[in-house]
Amino acid sequence: MRLVILACLLSGCTLQQIRDAEVVYCNPILETGRSLARAGLTAVTGIHAPVDVCQTIEELKKEENEA
Repeated sequence: MRLVILACLLSGCTLQQIRDAEVVYCNPILETGRSLARAGLTAVTGIHAPVDVCQTIEELKKEENEA
């Protein structure tokens, strides 16, 4: 999870940009598609993909509210 956040920060996007894009990333259709893709990847290769970006956004919000 922290690796995903670090990758985003290194790629130049800010936490505010991630929050602003939540509407796009957390679209139910896109979430379902990503979930199916992760399940397919796991079934074919046995590699477990990281959690969905929406879960990461929720965790970021919780951490920010606690701070």
